[in-house]
Amino acid sequence: MNSLVSEPRIRLPGVVYHPPAAARRYVAEGVWQGVPLGEVIHRDCVRFLDNKAIIGPAGILTFREMDEVSDRFAVGLLNLGLRPLDSVIFQMPNIPETQVALYGCLKAGILPLCTIAAHREHEIGNLGRLVRARAHLIYGQDPKFDFPAFARKMRKEIPSLEYTIAVEGERGSDSVSYVSLLANVDATSARQRIEALDVDPFQVAMFQLSGGSTGLAKVTPRFHSEYAYHTRLWADGSAFDQQTVTFWPLPAMHNAAMSCFTIPTHLNGGAVVLIPWSTPKDVFGIMMDARPTVTGLAGPHIARAKAAGILDKLDLTFIRQCFSTAHAALIEREIKVPGYHLFGMAEGINMRTVPSDPLEVRTTTIGKAMSPLESIRLVDPQTGIEVEEGQIGEMRCRGPYTVCGYFNDPEGDAARFDEQGYLKSGDLMSAVVVDGTRYFEFKGRLKDNIDRGAEKIGAKDVEDAVIQHPSVLDVAALGMPDPEMGERVCVYIVVVPGARAPDKDELGKFLEGLGLAKYKWPERVEVVAEFPVTKVGKVSKDMLKADVSAKLRAEEGGAA
Repeated sequence: MNSLVSEPRIRLPGVVYHPPAAARRYVAEGVWQGVPLGEVIHRDCVRFLDNKAIIGPAGILTFREMDEVSDRFAVGLLNLGLRPLDSVIFQMPNIPETQVALYGCLKAGILPLCTIAAHREHEIGNLGRLVRARAHLIYGQDPKFDFPAFARKMRKEIPSLEYTIAVEGERGSDSVSYVSLLANVDATSARQRIEALDVDPFQVAMFQLSGGSTGLAKVTPRFHSEYAYHTRLWADGSAFDQQTVTFWPLPAMHNAAMSCFTIPTHLNGGAVVLIPWSTPKDVFGIMMDARPTVTGLAGPHIARAKAAGILDKLDLTFIRQCFSTAHAALIEREIKVPGYHLFGMAEGINMRTVPSDPLEVRTTTIGKAMSPLESIRLVDPQTGIEVEEGQIGEMRCRGPYTVCGYFNDPEGDAARFDEQGYLKSGDLMSAVVVDGTRYFEFKGRLKDNIDRGAEKIGAKDVEDAVIQHPSVLDVAALGMPDPEMGERVCVYIVVVPGARAPDKDELGKFLEGLGLAKYKWPERVEVVAEFPVTKVGKVSKDMLKADVSAKLRAEEGGAA
């Protein structure tokens, strides 16, 4: 391809592309290679033909098998009647077919809408109508939910939706089986047809989903060249190689899985573990079987496994890198393997810590951006003026793998991007310089504050202090309603097995010893066995707030 080309051949309605000058710069700098993501993956498959690519419940797929089957799936979609730039709703568990189908779509230039299995009518209906999805990929043998019946319902509610493609389960008269799509397509002719497609490397590759904790998720277009750059950066920055085995137990279609684990691993010839179960017993059981060298764990995974006594029985020292958003110190202490922090958004930017970082950096910061071309500013969210070094500000970013707008959402774009094109992340951070390198500390969300009288308290600030108590395994701080102060500080804690939970007075004395301002001390402590989580495995503070609000109402009624 001509190295000067940096623009898509056509501009899709509703898609915000990078400004032409920025796109030309990224091509000139060599970060956008001008190769579609599906072709990038195919070329790496050819390099590692006989290596293990996917380790699943039913066995192993080599790179050769993964490449050939994904080629055939791509052509199966085209034979079905789909065209490049059509969209397919992915609603699949973490199984090999999910990854194969994803790669097939990328090769055909068909756009995956990256929903998750837990989504239902509200999410699938609204999102499917927004992108005018033409097909719905489901798992037909889910023991807890009737996806074939759900897909039939969605076809009535989404006018553009024509096809249901079912992986496993009995084929219905109104669906097409995954196996039948592959049946009449041979690998050689499939490869030839894909090569003739000439997928545009500067076009949309997929639709990721952003946010959704307070409303419907925003659809975030990601592009072939920028996502190829993004995943290559992560692969090389993580020193992934042919001996790497990665395991991410959260949804495989989530951006974190795709940008940090599955695709980067395959780019450098490593293997990916995919299982459809996420209980602590399953997660740590597959770790012992597959022996991943790189994994990621959410706080609830660790807390549940600790509470169940699982961690005390296992030697997991084969893990070289264990990622979390905020629990590196807990990982080092409880799992006894190197813990690292990552920060990311469906909109693109990733930060991370690396093995060469000092231990203090790895356990207290989220590291730094992967790309030297990523511009990061910490600003006063009201004025947009940069804060002084060491002060807390809203993180805003702009760069080669950060999007410039949401799909068909000009109102959202106006609210989330400033006049210079920087994404307003809504995340509060501060910068710290260690050994001449600038790192970032996550301080919470703009909306994750507790409004106690005239004071705004960062929930993260309270959590960072409470977690240091020896009896506390995990903590979530939130504001509970109060007629006098507006809100007061409440913490939900998970206690270390065998330990006694501190009450609010004991916890206050402990926090006084740490030097935490008294107005930040919790005024209520709730002890739970585990935290409720959202559909993507994050702690649900909305559910905790509802719980404490209900308890306060009951107590008020009882007192009356």
